[in-house]
Amino acid sequence: MSGGISVAELGGIMKTLRFHILAVTAAIFGLSNVAHAATVTVGWDASPLPAVTGYQVCLSSTPSCVAGGVVTIGNRTNWTFQNLADNRLYYFFVRALTPTEASPWAQLPYTTPSPSSAGSEETRSDFNGDLLADVLWQNNATNQLATWHMNGSTLLTSRLISEAGSPGWKVVGSGDLNHDGKPDLVWMHQTAGDLAYWLMDGAVIYGAGGFSFPRVDPSWNLISVRDMDRDGSPDFVWHNRVDGQLAVWYMDGPAVRQAVMMNPGQVADTNWKPRATADFTGDGWPDLLWRNEATGELVLWEMNGRTFVAARALNPGSADPAWKIGAVEDANGDGWPDIVWHNETTGQIALWTMVGGNLRSVSAFNVALSDSNWKMVGPR
Repeated sequence: MSGGISVAELGGIMKTLRFHILAVTAAIFGLSNVAHAATVTVGWDASPLPAVTGYQVCLSSTPSCVAGGVVTIGNRTNWTFQNLADNRLYYFFVRALTPTEASPWAQLPYTTPSPSSAGSEETRSDFNGDLLADVLWQNNATNQLATWHMNGSTLLTSRLISEAGSPGWKVVGSGDLNHDGKPDLVWMHQTAGDLAYWLMDGAVIYGAGGFSFPRVDPSWNLISVRDMDRDGSPDFVWHNRVDGQLAVWYMDGPAVRQAVMMNPGQVADTNWKPRATADFTGDGWPDLLWRNEATGELVLWEMNGRTFVAARALNPGSADPAWKIGAVEDANGDGWPDIVWHNETTGQIALWTMVGGNLRSVSAFNVALSDSNWKMVGPR
């Protein structure tokens, strides 16, 4: 797993700066008229130029830096821009200064977050900012990632993620880890159990790191990344595929705030696998969607946080086991979670639009995916 990614570079081997977004936060102020103000911190690698005396930064709403926007900041490698508007494209610039020259400007375009509520559906499934749920894919042969930008079951566009994963790593979830209104990616090494994240701006990675619990027993599968305690931060739902244990990590960004077992904390029949979390009952609490991998049966656990309330069959109560649950999200924007299915043998993809736990309609995607190396990895 790599660290940061070079988003923009200055020309020339001896004049190259690696330029990154380090952090984005949104401050909320006011009472009756609530306003939002984004704060964006940018950082860069130290310039290889000899005798650097400092740096200059610039902020612009166009791809050109104007003289009035230039700030000389001394010999440091980060700067914070405050009070930026929501959902606005800005251009950030940096250049190095020496006693005899200034390097060319490095430029980094970035769109500040929309005022989406923390933990909302779009902050875990909308990778292009159009407020429509998308689908995420990973190629098991190349580790390349791709997003399909969807409108229900219609593919609008597709885009490769700017960087491929390393061998052995799999994307196991997506959620807004840094509260910038955009989904980030959670990775797990399938044999070592290592965990890591990528901070994303749509299909572009601009940061990476590890969690406060950096490794788990690889017999545990991360089933879902979703806000289970309604505190605005996405949490991790775990299932042990060997003994059927269930657990939740309550998270604060990449920090594990508390690790607890679900209630009940184990399901004896390991043919039953939890495949996703979503609020199928409309009570505000995410529920757990189960699939019997032997029979194709589907069951909902109605939940109150980590506590089981009741079980009921989905309607319909089963699906052909050849079809795998690829994503669970609000695909049509009606407020109810829907189910995206993928037949990995034929490449067909279908959408079940749901009302609660009841099927309303079935529609085939307008495309199929014949390359069996591509697996749908969420969001769910």
